[in-house]
Amino acid sequence: MIRAGDAQMDEREYRIPVDHYVCSDRFQSERSELFRGFPLPVAAATQLEQPGDTLAIDLPGMPIVIARNRQGSVGAFINACRHRGVRVADGEDVCQRKAFVCPYHNWTYDLDGALKGIPKREGFPNVDVSQHGLRRLPATEAHGLIWVLPDPDGAMNLNDHLGELAEDLNAYDFGKFQYFARRTTTVKANWKLILDAFSEGYHVSRLHKDSLAPYFPDHTGVFDAIGPHMRSFLARKDFLAVLDQPVETWHRSEHFTLTLYAFPNTIIVFSPDYATKLAMYPVSPSETFVTMTLMTPHKPRSEAERQHWQRSFALLDEFVFGKEDFGIAESAQTTLESGANTHLTAGRFEPAIRCFHQAIDKALLPKSAARK
Repeated sequence: MIRAGDAQMDEREYRIPVDHYVCSDRFQSERSELFRGFPLPVAAATQLEQPGDTLAIDLPGMPIVIARNRQGSVGAFINACRHRGVRVADGEDVCQRKAFVCPYHNWTYDLDGALKGIPKREGFPNVDVSQHGLRRLPATEAHGLIWVLPDPDGAMNLNDHLGELAEDLNAYDFGKFQYFARRTTTVKANWKLILDAFSEGYHVSRLHKDSLAPYFPDHTGVFDAIGPHMRSFLARKDFLAVLDQPVETWHRSEHFTLTLYAFPNTIIVFSPDYATKLAMYPVSPSETFVTMTLMTPHKPRSEAERQHWQRSFALLDEFVFGKEDFGIAESAQTTLESGANTHLTAGRFEPAIRCFHQAIDKALLPKSAARK
């Protein structure tokens, strides 16, 4: 494609109704079907390294808490006491705990969620302790991440969900990557507007002209749909120097940037010496809770290496993602209800945007129709 001056293109443009970004009914359907019905990678596995490590995570509409028990296994629970519904864990940082203790009346749960203590037990003669543990959520640890299905009555088969995407994660040894830093923010835009930007390279030379553009030729990449997931490679400018050399001399981290999209809400971008995981959670049609996690191939081996990754994280957080990508999504959100556009348009060379929205549409169909 580079030699021919060509680009991967659809047969025609693709139009997305503006209503898909602003409609309250659509928002409710997406949150209940997509964000309850599919596994979500909520944390890096190495965030919870030690037995007793716990982390509270607020998914919109469902606060959860994950814990590594004394045997080293990870479990996930709805973060709500079974007495009066108060959270049993708070804060955004990993905490070491021996148990979860509700601050309201001190009902106590072990790290496996079992109810172990009720003060003044005689006041609750009809409470079956064995049936009043924290509500467990399906969870598993795989590919360096902790995956949770936010449905206490659901069942999760991660292998079936990921399919071929798991092979890509394995090829990059993502399961060995280490947690480095995490940031959460709220973006005043629909979650799909944010993901639209991560589904195409057309904007890199323009929106990111002062940050990423010097490292990439203009819109040179390839894209594959993997079921509802996606894979895209962008060539870096360093690749042009080795284009005519044997494939064996190409270095995938130095010469290409791989972006993986895990349906419905997660992007993993592989940079030359680290990876960034972004997850988008819809709060309202015009507001999204975003988590950004930097992961590294190994723990810092020197202070210079630690500072390098800290600078990279700050650049992404404060500028590339924080100012440019999130800022442009917020700008678009402010115009959606103006009537200027009835549809937003993806160009022929933005096929991933089409696949992203088509996968959402399919997932929102009634189950019988989606199987056809």
